Amino acid sequence: MGDTVCLDDHAIIGNMQTAALISRKDASVEFMCYPHFDSPSLFCRILDSSKGHFAIHPASVGNVKQFYYPLSNVLVTRFSDDQGIGQVIDLMPISSSVNKSPVLVRKVEVLRGEMEFSVQFIPKPEYGQSNTSSLNLKVAKSDKGIVVDEKQEAVLIRQSESVIYYLAETEDTTCYDFEGLQAMIEGTNEFWRRWVSKCTYKGRWREMVLRSALVLKLLTFAPTGAIIAAPTFSLPARTGYDENWDYRFAWIRDSAFTLYAFIRIGLIDEARAYMKWIEKILNESNDNEDAGIKVMYGIHLRNKICYDEILDERVLEDFQGFQGSRPVRIGNAAVHQSQLDIYGELMDSIYLCDKYFSQISFDLWNRIKAEIVKPVMNGWKDPDHGIWEVRGPPRHHVYSKVMCWVAIDRAIRMAIKHSLPAPLEEWRLIRDEIRDNIMTYGWNDELQSFTQYYGSKNLDAANLIMPLVFFIAPNDPKMVKTIEATLKSPVNNGLTVNNMVYRFETEQQSKKEGTFTMCSFWLSEAMARASVNYDDNLLKKSRDMFEQLLGYANHVGLYSEGLDITGKATGNFPQAFTHFSLISAAYCLDRILG
Repeated sequence: MGDTVCLDDHAIIGNMQTAALISRKDASVEFMCYPHFDSPSLFCRILDSSKGHFAIHPASVGNVKQFYYPLSNVLVTRFSDDQGIGQVIDLMPISSSVNKSPVLVRKVEVLRGEMEFSVQFIPKPEYGQSNTSSLNLKVAKSDKGIVVDEKQEAVLIRQSESVIYYLAETEDTTCYDFEGLQAMIEGTNEFWRRWVSKCTYKGRWREMVLRSALVLKLLTFAPTGAIIAAPTFSLPARTGYDENWDYRFAWIRDSAFTLYAFIRIGLIDEARAYMKWIEKILNESNDNEDAGIKVMYGIHLRNKICYDEILDERVLEDFQGFQGSRPVRIGNAAVHQSQLDIYGELMDSIYLCDKYFSQISFDLWNRIKAEIVKPVMNGWKDPDHGIWEVRGPPRHHVYSKVMCWVAIDRAIRMAIKHSLPAPLEEWRLIRDEIRDNIMTYGWNDELQSFTQYYGSKNLDAANLIMPLVFFIAPNDPKMVKTIEATLKSPVNNGLTVNNMVYRFETEQQSKKEGTFTMCSFWLSEAMARASVNYDDNLLKKSRDMFEQLLGYANHVGLYSEGLDITGKATGNFPQAFTHFSLISAAYCLDRILG
């Protein structure tokens, strides 16, 4: 693939323990870590042509289509030419342990005519540092007459015939027969259909909402309930530059937003699993007085420690990087940053869980007071690194202050609702002080907008979330002015170009960072909320923006975190941020449209 690789040309499969990216060009597994999301890569051609892949495609590729089975995460890559029609069906079977069934199943079949398929199985474990894999490639045939060469590098298949390649652990001596593997495919398909049928959303754009829900489910680590930001590392925010980060961990912020999306569309089991993960974090923070709540966590929460050594950031020196984008990093140094907003996002998610399906325990309430409310009461006046994790000096970010307000506000609401012991008068005073502080120092009269940080003259799309968390009325004049300022183009000190929104405006905007799709969905939702009993034109703009954004999904409905100037996907892929903001915007817009 080399320099021709494009993020948009990929789909994802997974088993809620790890995931793989499959290229539609040659049905190649271009990226896969094993056995878990945060494990070393087994295939990583998307970041370096020499780091392993697993391709299955006809000798003459011809026309190619790629799609998911309806309401499923089982993937089909279909090839056709003058010789016939063939396809590869890809999935990871769902089980409680990756060792209880094949890790990866790939069915190759011909629907019409006959095709010779080329098979290239080139594993490169341990981030390409080893040639010895703990997985074996095996094959089962629907007909004894099918000829597979000794090295399994080619197979000739005729109409109505098929073979199934599968990866299994070396110590797993089970030889799965064709019928058993076929049943596994059907069972996995049925699993996803049953799961998504629990979704209660019946409104407009339902197909895209369900696809986003299926993506978010794939990004859930089943053993602990943790939710990762994305299944990949070091796919660049700007191709050819050094903004290449590892997103295979559980950010408090991303997880909380994903929980909100699940609750909105009735997927309560996922919210329950997430709350168990949160309780583990709060328990560990309580056990270790010096730990505190971190920005992000490893998905395992190993050994009852709050900091997981797997988060240590380092560079894979021998990786070429996506289209030459170096360095290639694993781990993420942002774990050491101060990001005050996480307390608000965490508290809001607990509040929603308490409101919609399960009242919190008294012990959890005491931990909330100690591990969430107390740090905010003591630290909200401090500067931090903010939601965008800028690697520079800490500042008084407006979004972070808003989320500090959210943390105290939700704690007050829960205490009143359940008559829980709390110094409510003290909390109210601090909550009101935070609001007054934001309204005084976060607003810029000259720009007629809230800004990125106190004293700044730059906008920040993160501030669009203010009405979403009830900090300010959606049609408050200051909020409407902020929306209007954001809608301006960057040349006019705004953030929007053709309905696509940049994260923020800085002196480094000249570096041409792509637009951030989550922010575009946030702007659409903010306009929809502001339109109610105020301005129908904003509602029309909101819908137009939302429906244009739907057109930037790739061929199977997936989004990365951003779009470059050509409209191509940038950043780690697929991105939870984008998919939960799509769900939130669709839910809000559909409700307002009636």
